[in-house]
Amino acid sequence: FNKTPHTLFYTPDLDKQAFISRRNWASGGRLTFQGSQSQKFGYMYNGSYQCFCPQGPEFGLAPSGSYIYELSPQYLHAAEWTYAASNRLLIQASGGYRQDSSSNDNWESVLPTDRTVIELSAFNLYGANGTCSNCVQGNQTVPASMTLFNGSVSYITGSHNFKVGGNFHRGNHTFGAKPNYDDYYLFFFQTPIMITSISSPHRQRQELDMVLGLYAQDSWTMDRMTLNLGVRYDHIKASSPDQTRPGGFYTPEIFFPKRENIPYWRGLHPRIGAAYDVLGSGKTAIKGSFGRYEMADSYGLAFARINSPVAGISTTTTRTWIDFDGDYEPDCNLKDGGDQFASGGECGAWHNQAFGTVLPIRSIADDVREGFNVSPSVWQGQVSFQQELASNVSITVGYFRTWYNNMTMADNRATTAADFDPYCVTQPVDARLPGGGGSQVCGFYDVSFEKFGLVDDLIIRSPDRTQVYNGVDVLINARLDNGLIVFGGLNTGKTVVDNCPSPDAPQPFCKETTPWRGDTSLKLSAIYPLPWEVTISATYQNATGAPRSGGGANRGTTYVATNAEIAPSLGRNLSSCPAPTGACASTVIVPIVEPGTEFEPRAQQLDVRFSKAVSAGTGGRVRVNFDLYNILNAAAANSVNSRYGPLYLRVQSIMPGRMMKIGGQWDW
Repeated sequence: FNKTPHTLFYTPDLDKQAFISRRNWASGGRLTFQGSQSQKFGYMYNGSYQCFCPQGPEFGLAPSGSYIYELSPQYLHAAEWTYAASNRLLIQASGGYRQDSSSNDNWESVLPTDRTVIELSAFNLYGANGTCSNCVQGNQTVPASMTLFNGSVSYITGSHNFKVGGNFHRGNHTFGAKPNYDDYYLFFFQTPIMITSISSPHRQRQELDMVLGLYAQDSWTMDRMTLNLGVRYDHIKASSPDQTRPGGFYTPEIFFPKRENIPYWRGLHPRIGAAYDVLGSGKTAIKGSFGRYEMADSYGLAFARINSPVAGISTTTTRTWIDFDGDYEPDCNLKDGGDQFASGGECGAWHNQAFGTVLPIRSIADDVREGFNVSPSVWQGQVSFQQELASNVSITVGYFRTWYNNMTMADNRATTAADFDPYCVTQPVDARLPGGGGSQVCGFYDVSFEKFGLVDDLIIRSPDRTQVYNGVDVLINARLDNGLIVFGGLNTGKTVVDNCPSPDAPQPFCKETTPWRGDTSLKLSAIYPLPWEVTISATYQNATGAPRSGGGANRGTTYVATNAEIAPSLGRNLSSCPAPTGACASTVIVPIVEPGTEFEPRAQQLDVRFSKAVSAGTGGRVRVNFDLYNILNAAAANSVNSRYGPLYLRVQSIMPGRMMKIGGQWDW
């Protein structure tokens, strides 16, 4: 906690540690009714409530910068009908309604007058609720609902198992957010360096008009060969309805007319699988499959939410702040996005000159927004070899490959590659960095002064952007005569993500390779019957440790580089500075260690269960379970602070400690 709450400063209170609390409840019920000998009806209800009270300290945030995150209301009503028309024909249908809403709010000790501050040197956020998924700071409400229908017809013969069916759903999603203030401050070692301004309050709504999937599949057995053939057609359409975004300090009230087809995708996805009994003895088999699949986000509102007209306007910008008089108050006109240093002010120009206007800064290319087989998709292929080594003992070796299709990127049409100048950053000298640090990391780019703050992004397809995974599994399954059962195996893989294709200038480490050692895990489970109807079981896991330089959005170990460090290599000041030469307090956060190359020690966990069956006489049977999770009380890190500074590599969360649980099941 903060010894100096309700101020712009954070003083850690070592006698009052942060904590996390999880509140969960769930309820459910199921009713089935046999309408006739061939028909069955069912109804199911599931409801739940979750509160992360708060969410944030496990990521290294101070309590005041954390937030109360509630998932409520959350429930599902579903009904189903099954009709066995004959011993070969089965008809199934179901439908449901799902409510899936969430909200977050400030930590209970935060006042409406508290302001969000980010201390870059320690990567700490405090004062008031800060980050959120849509990059709009503040308290959020996110109601969402969905209606779903499914149906299928199966026709089963001795050599064929044919099935046709479809599913349909539609829904809506509304997002709203309002921070305490429309600006938050960025400090570097308690010195103001930047202001981030927010266009609030924010509100947008999307409609999932129709997600329709139609499929046909057949399992066909021919002698020692079994073929699984299938094809699926997907029809995905969403829209943004007529809506008005509320006005605020920076942006006026804006009306957005309805926008159709964000997206409007149609796609055909083939799937094929085969299994072959090599010797006809059932002891040696080769299996394989290949298919194309929609990305999971395609079926929801993620694409529509990000690319709706409401989301196309600029909601945030940053500007340099030099606190000349040391009063921690920006002496400038915050609504004026121009450079105010020349007139005696303390603020530089907006990094995004479209901020505060109704002009969109992002649009979508037509061939991304709609078309046939243009949606984000994934191809998956695998082949495996299965062999019986001895009676009830088998081994399986498999190879898996996954690669992504129709990846996109943003092309800022306001700039070209000629508008960027390269520079290098020298790593700090530190034994915790690869090679002890001190090396130069080059390939960074800074936009010219003339094009600084100009944004006009077009989302386009990028065939040259790739993401490929290659993996190998080795699995064993043994059922021995003494009742011992052992199963598990080794998984290892390698992922290569190439984000280097860029309309303007790629960044360092744009091609990320997770090495085999970075994605290798061992899992083994065993079950053994003891006397007196007692069973003991155990599970052992050994997995790669948490990455010290996370990939993707984390972009490896990051470092706050000052203009003074960059200018000698760049040949001028950063474009966020008041002028090409002279004093400047601007900073840039840059990656200085390649992502996916540094890891914490491997994580190991052993879980054990004792289970005993007890007769309850005419009342049935009771099974009592005694579980010990993480019996070795291992404390491997789940995540570490990857921002270089005083808290570099500080553990942010560890695996749960040893836990005991007693449970039972009564069957009658």
